Amino acid sequence: MLLVIFCIMIGSLVALLVPFTIPSGVTHYIAIVLLAGFDSIFGGLVAHFKGTFKLDIFLSGFFGNSILAALILYNGYHGRIARNLANLLHKHTS
Repeated sequence: MLLVIFCIMIGSLVALLVPFTIPSGVTHYIAIVLLAGFDSIFGGLVAHFKGTFKLDIFLSGFFGNSILAALILYNGYHGRIARNLANLLHKHTS
């Protein structure tokens, strides 16, 4: 547990100290991809507290969820489907 807290602190410190910009072309995707990532993180926490956590399942779910969310949203924007509908589709497929 201390390793997790340490990693969060280091990641937060790096995020605050390293300047970065998000290209305007991908700003539409960031919120939904972050939502998918947090969905996986909280699912991993629940699995940890239940004692059923498996790292390989968590990592595949985390990256799979994030990529799937970005692809659905990308197709939604180019197919003229609203962001909310793309989000709804993602939540029902994951």
